[in-house]
Amino acid sequence: MLYVMYFTLFVGLAYLYSKNLEPKLYITFVISLILKIAAGIAIGLLYSRYYDYSGDTFFYHAEGVRLSKIISRNFLEGLKIIFFEGSANSNPRAFFFIKIIGLLNFLTASNYWINGAFCSIFSFIGAWSLCVYLHRNNIVDIWWGAVSLMLLPSTLLWSSGLLKESLVFGSLCFLVKYTYKFTVEFKLSIARVFFIIFLIFLLINLRYFYAAIFIPVTFSFVVSKVLQKKYPKVKIRLLFLGLVLGSLSLATLAHPNLSLDYVSTVLLENYNKVKRISDAGDSFDLFIGKNLFSDLRVVPQAIFTGLFRPFPWDLALGIKTFAGIENLAVLLISLLALLTFIKKKRLDLEPLAILTYVFFLSFAIAVVCPNWGSLLRYRIGYQPFFVLLIVQVGSNSDLVKPKIKTNQRSST
Repeated sequence: MLYVMYFTLFVGLAYLYSKNLEPKLYITFVISLILKIAAGIAIGLLYSRYYDYSGDTFFYHAEGVRLSKIISRNFLEGLKIIFFEGSANSNPRAFFFIKIIGLLNFLTASNYWINGAFCSIFSFIGAWSLCVYLHRNNIVDIWWGAVSLMLLPSTLLWSSGLLKESLVFGSLCFLVKYTYKFTVEFKLSIARVFFIIFLIFLLINLRYFYAAIFIPVTFSFVVSKVLQKKYPKVKIRLLFLGLVLGSLSLATLAHPNLSLDYVSTVLLENYNKVKRISDAGDSFDLFIGKNLFSDLRVVPQAIFTGLFRPFPWDLALGIKTFAGIENLAVLLISLLALLTFIKKKRLDLEPLAILTYVFFLSFAIAVVCPNWGSLLRYRIGYQPFFVLLIVQVGSNSDLVKPKIKTNQRSST
């Protein structure tokens, strides 16, 4: 009965939203939504059948059920746990997600599959909202946006189901949309400001290392656009890079745990730890010695690995082989986009901001997670936006000088 109720609710809401869409958007919406829900189910089946319930998705579910039972027995004790305590094997980000699932259980009767559907839908709404905004403002065609943010197999899978990445990806898409919207229109409603604060709160508590790069880059981008509007002759790219380096430098001074030495040490320790616990065929090596930057070749190597590997020959035959084929396709499109940039002989602010975020995060993820499976999953925080950029370049859309149509309202 519960499945029937939520199926009717989801289908009814989707119909009410989509019935007035133009045909191209309607078809893309229906296909993308169906595949997103199916991918969420696939995550559950993958971890139950292939990994024998050993993945974190079922751990989150079990702990969420335990938390909701505590709240049911003793409401005050439950509130104390939600607001003042942390657990989940001393991992505050895991426990934050468990708190969300624990509260969601009261709507879903602790049903794993319906909880996963809610996470998938949040991820979908964020990605769809960004795609529609870019499409309606003549920045990226809806089809290319959907391919980059919703239909690319690895993105579709790892941003679905009962995983932290579902909420993280949805939050990032919303934040990118509102960042772009503000730098075009230079205004945001109070409601959207509070929603942005909520999204940043989610991002920090679920994947703080994404936020540690996303926030300084986005802040620098917004300030650069504001100053460019006021001072049109300002050298916008140099200003942006200076602001990024300045904001990151200030962050290293704000707290001892953010100092460059400490961050380098933590990255190195995580690299060695993951290498030790990974099987030989599931891990990869970087040019890392006793110190993280003892061999500077590690920088381009880690960025390349974070963006394009594993290739099919890096992996044993199996499910991950499909990811290797996808990576080859992304590499090929990247080379075509690079030729376009070389021909243009100019890198404008928007693609520069995207590449800055992507390069910093791809380097960090490759160093922290020298494991093919972890890399494929955690790159969800940056690879879709990189693919969005390179397919946009290939489709010759006007990313660098977006214009709002006077006879068409922007998507909200």
